[in-house]
Amino acid sequence: MKKNIIILFLLFNVVVIQARQRYNLKLDSQIVSLSKKIAILQIGITENKGFNRSSQIDLYNKTVGVPFGSSYCAAGQYYCYDLASKELNKKNPLPKTAVANNMLNIMKKKAIKTNYKPEIDDFIFWKYPNNWKGHVERIIEVKKSGWIRTIAFNVSFGRDLSNDGKDGVTYKLRNIYHPLAKMRVSGLMGVN
Repeated sequence: MKKNIIILFLLFNVVVIQARQRYNLKLDSQIVSLSKKIAILQIGITENKGFNRSSQIDLYNKTVGVPFGSSYCAAGQYYCYDLASKELNKKNPLPKTAVANNMLNIMKKKAIKTNYKPEIDDFIFWKYPNNWKGHVERIIEVKKSGWIRTIAFNVSFGRDLSNDGKDGVTYKLRNIYHPLAKMRVSGLMGVN
């Protein structure tokens, strides 16, 4: 019995450690900087035309080519980079997708693995087990013990999953080691 518990403990730790990966992809620093300014300007956008809808949120989804009312966590991040890229007359380096973990998987192909240590402007990704669905946020501040402050699209302004009717774009305090609802961290993507 004791041997089985030890094996289960080791297997659990291997799975958790494998999920904790940081990848780095060098992106144009001007695009990264301007996209952050654009993301900060999105803070306070709320859903006001129904579930996952407002004029601005519809614009996020239009930018990646998905129907209005779709989830927009990745679409919002893409939108900020797209606007910055157009302003600077450069190509948007982010994959054009509304699926958070699709964004991570595409970017990983060109990135290198690094230490699992968050940096400002990194993206943090979560994923539901055995599912393609997930979530992405942009890190804007690194604190102690794995705590980070993020810019999050498609989240509740109150407690997560509160269904308080106040969803949109806001700052969030997260931890790089903690799940988000039933989603597990699937990785960090550095851009510096």
